Amino acid sequence: MLVQLDKIPIKVIEQLMSRLSQTNHLDMNHAIFFYKLHPERLFKDKLHPEKLISVKTRLMQLYNLIETFHMGLATTLVQKGYAEPQDFLFHGDVLPKGIDIKVDLACRKSIVSAIKLWALPIVGIDDQSCIHQLQEIFRAYKYWFNPSRLIDVIMNLQEKPMKQNPGMLPSDALGKHMLNVFKSLSTSECLDLYGYFSNKDTNYLMKTLLLAQREQEISWLPKLDSSKKRALRRVYEALSCVMNVLCILLNERNIETQPYEHYLEDDKQLTPGRRNRQAVIRVIELYQHDDSQYNDKIDDLFKKLES
Repeated sequence: MLVQLDKIPIKVIEQLMSRLSQTNHLDMNHAIFFYKLHPERLFKDKLHPEKLISVKTRLMQLYNLIETFHMGLATTLVQKGYAEPQDFLFHGDVLPKGIDIKVDLACRKSIVSAIKLWALPIVGIDDQSCIHQLQEIFRAYKYWFNPSRLIDVIMNLQEKPMKQNPGMLPSDALGKHMLNVFKSLSTSECLDLYGYFSNKDTNYLMKTLLLAQREQEISWLPKLDSSKKRALRRVYEALSCVMNVLCILLNERNIETQPYEHYLEDDKQLTPGRRNRQAVIRVIELYQHDDSQYNDKIDDLFKKLES
């Protein structure tokens, strides 16, 4: 992108950066960021969890494109001797405590129209989208551990193999797919990922998911019905599958790994941190299966998107 922007006259670069600072552009960018965090609020009708993941993926990629474009413009201006422009974008995957974004209705309608027209390609091991998803796993551990990002990426990775292999168990389909995906990584990258999967943060997330499934009252957790418990189990199994497949690949490369400590110890009390608690509550809100009938127009929309 920097090479392409370098060919554009500097006056045009200035104009583009100025437009990004205008209220209407800021409102739209902030709205996309908000719905990236809360995709369930974009549509009036409740979406199936798999469709919700598809929406979130589009919004994440769209906002990443906006961030990249803004960074490219700013870098080009600085290289040309201009002062570094003001950055008005939100970054990361959480809003500061006590901060919320007011989304204009017109922005929401434009965003819905945009993702209707955006046909997301099927993920394959040679696709840029797959590379992006692998990068997202690493980004879940960048600076600090973001359990919700990790869960979203893994559940998104599971979506296509399940549809392409309807006769297989979800964990088997995901495991087969991820073995091929991980083969594209260097051994050094695999070892880095194993280090993340076996560290204290990940252990605590997995233990918190197990704790939430137990038949006991937990102060920070709402009462769970059967669909919410299934959601917790599905997410735990998907995460566990991906992490175990990585060990299988390392074993194929003659590297012996220690078992993950993703189990509860009855003699030790588990006190999950804020991010893990929020991640668990988010799982039961977003990933529970609902047997209710979904809006036909929304179903038709996603059939077109996925074709």
